[in-house]
Amino acid sequence: MPDVYLIGAGKLTAQLGAITGKLMNERSRACLAACHVFERRAKWYASGNAGGPQRQTGDLNNSIQSRVTAADEAQVAPSVYYAAYVEYGTSRSRPHPYMRPAYESGKDEAAKILAAHLAACVSARGITGSMATSVEGYNTPLPED
Repeated sequence: MPDVYLIGAGKLTAQLGAITGKLMNERSRACLAACHVFERRAKWYASGNAGGPQRQTGDLNNSIQSRVTAADEAQVAPSVYYAAYVEYGTSRSRPHPYMRPAYESGKDEAAKILAAHLAACVSARGITGSMATSVEGYNTPLPED
């Protein structure tokens, strides 16, 4: 059985590693872009709109932030200690939901943004476009024996 040697295997492996890293970064950015929809809406509801809590100091509103937690995951959450008390109420105060209505009203828009981001990621202008130009060198004919 004859030996087979792949010319440029190291370069190809490096390019595949770079593409994988770029794809992971783009997936994180897509998740974060979708979360910004919920963040914007949660802040709107937390400002007293549509029956939300009455804004007093603005601390709840300012604490609502989006962040990437993993390659395919992002999170929108408030960071003040009383956020759950406002959302769900207590024995002395009625609930003023702001996160649940933000999710319900924004889930379709967030899904569209996520789909558009991921489609652009694998389109001709995205990762495959940049990869196609760098791989063209491998289409050159091999020298004759």
